[in-house]
Amino acid sequence: MSAALEGMALWPADTSEPVCDLTAGDLLREAARETPNTIAIREIAPPGAPSLTGAEDTDRTWTYAQLLADAQVCAQWLLTRFTPGERIVVWAPNVPEWIVLQYGIALAGLVLVTANPALRSSELRYVLDQSRAAGIFFTSDFRGTDMAAVTAEAATGLAGLREQVNFTTWPALMAEARDLDADLPLVRPDEPAQIQYTSAPQVSPRERYSRTAAWSPTPATSGSAASSNPQAPMSAPCRCFTRPAARWACSAPPTCALPSSCSSCSTRH
Repeated sequence: MSAALEGMALWPADTSEPVCDLTAGDLLREAARETPNTIAIREIAPPGAPSLTGAEDTDRTWTYAQLLADAQVCAQWLLTRFTPGERIVVWAPNVPEWIVLQYGIALAGLVLVTANPALRSSELRYVLDQSRAAGIFFTSDFRGTDMAAVTAEAATGLAGLREQVNFTTWPALMAEARDLDADLPLVRPDEPAQIQYTSAPQVSPRERYSRTAAWSPTPATSGSAASSNPQAPMSAPCRCFTRPAARWACSAPPTCALPSSCSSCSTRH
């Protein structure tokens, strides 16, 4: 280890298995082709809890084929509002539509910008401004926070932010997009896929890029959850991250000591 790294926490890259030279969208297409009827997402919410996205039910499931179909519809709609390469902020707790949107963004060649739903107005504004976001998806409220009002406040004066989309309109938007039939763009594995923001006390959120070939984790489970098929083939070095959306329970970076449990989420690999 070099002197510059002395005393620093470091987990060397695992090079025992090659990283698939695929985009996130391509990997989803592959999963839908190989295991179309396998459950990809299973929604779990407290009994009687209302949907945060305008859905009629909160116990829904998606197979990989259904997830791909919905993600493609989402991508079609996104491309009527955005140009490939533009950044889309998702500021919402864990809902299945988060995953559908995540893959829709990937298929459309857009860049996903993750935002912690606990951010305050000034912090959300920093993310929107610093990432040069063209759009934001959000839920109306979460855990007592009026997220719609916070979004409106944070977005004030940001000329580049063209679209503010409340997830409660999701069913109508996707119904509107089902008749669209435009070609999706070619997305290369070396193009940016995500901008992730981390934070620390008294510090503005810090930025991290992810490439399309190195699929990054989705948010950790809270409220609604999505989990199934833990034995599916791996798509990234960390065993927390199996087939796209197959397990939605770890927000830690890919630093797991295989084959033991993840140091952050205690998931057994």
